[in-house]
Amino acid sequence: MGMFQVVQARPHDADRLWALLEEDRRERAAGPADPDADEAGHAGADPVDDAVAARPGDPPSDTLPLLESRRGRVVALVSDPARPVLIAYSGVRAVGFALMDRNGVGGRAFTAAGWRGLGVEEEIREAAPLLLR
Repeated sequence: MGMFQVVQARPHDADRLWALLEEDRRERAAGPADPDADEAGHAGADPVDDAVAARPGDPPSDTLPLLESRRGRVVALVSDPARPVLIAYSGVRAVGFALMDRNGVGGRAFTAAGWRGLGVEEEIREAAPLLLR
């Protein structure tokens, strides 16, 4: 048993996961270009971007309809059985997540800035096969 509680995300986890998704998206946007991108610079669609990025038809920023729309997309992300999301909690705070494949082997993990180096990603990957069987 590690320092963190790792669970498979459910719709009620959307509000705690949202801040991590936003942080992940900001860091990837500020980081180096995606090595998997094509010549035009387009990478495959990222589920995190699909959930939290602004869309052309969205209501004005920081309005309740926009927030409800984005929350609905985060709920859809965590409800996708083909791509489960695992969350690591420290107490009630979500400190990391991983987008996994169905058998818990592949996928991409993210850890919140203040929690890096504490084994969050390792605990998520260790718990994945047990949670996703």
